Amino acid sequence: MSEEDYERHVRAVDHLKRAESYYRDGDLRRMTQEAERSVHLDEGLGRSWELIALSRIDEMAFEDAEEAFKKAHGCRGYGDITRRALELMGTMELNEAKGCDSQIERLQALGNHFLSHRLHRAALVCFMRIEAIAEPEWRLYSILGFLHRELSDLGSSLTMYRKASVMEDCPDELKFDLSVVLIKMGRPDEAESILREYNERSPDNPRVWNNLGLILEMRGDLDGALMRYDGAVRLMEDYYPALYSKGRILQQMGRMDEAREVLERALDLEGKVFDISDIRNDTEPGDGSRKAKEIFFDGGEEGE
Repeated sequence: MSEEDYERHVRAVDHLKRAESYYRDGDLRRMTQEAERSVHLDEGLGRSWELIALSRIDEMAFEDAEEAFKKAHGCRGYGDITRRALELMGTMELNEAKGCDSQIERLQALGNHFLSHRLHRAALVCFMRIEAIAEPEWRLYSILGFLHRELSDLGSSLTMYRKASVMEDCPDELKFDLSVVLIKMGRPDEAESILREYNERSPDNPRVWNNLGLILEMRGDLDGALMRYDGAVRLMEDYYPALYSKGRILQQMGRMDEAREVLERALDLEGKVFDISDIRNDTEPGDGSRKAKEIFFDGGEEGE
């Protein structure tokens, strides 16, 4: 590589870094500008083409998106978004995507495909575009609430869940998701109010009992928390989150033999999600709140 080519490559990478930053911030317009500047300087950066492809999806220019993904696939540095998009796009008749309904269907297909592979930020691009052009309905707001939550944008997640929760056909289960966000935002009183109301209508839901226990644990009421975790286990004896939570409480109480038995049972159910050797002696119970296996178990980290 000549010195001039190297300098162009360095500048291209700088533009890509800025594009990545705008992508994380949700500023697709600036993301696209920086990604296009990047490939203008160095067409071999696959990640830049990948970001351009996502911008074309946002514009509902599906053919252009597919071409950009193909360019990304032929370069270095592309990610799982490209692989997943191309495996789906090969089955879609994108040339016939003329009407709005057809465009929404394609956005949904891509969004669901990204979501199924935990590519949350890419899925968010699709579902936010749907929100801009489709009739509002609780399922869409629920998905957006989940995606924002998984991306740690709790304020936006709360907004979306609240929008969903006031819709006439919204199921009670979604209010549980709303309570999860409130707990993660450090607003346990609001979450508790929602959970108790939910519990009155659905008293046999172990997830509700588990999260009521977590709220009490956050307040330092270990006995009350243990009672709620036990309640969840009575409702579903193999409910891993409550078993894990119960084990942590017993650990904090210094009841190490009981804690080990419960945590090992949880470990058998769910795989190694914590370090069993972390059970300390009764003079050093540790910070159980930091070890909490928190409140929901239906998501994952984005693999981008």
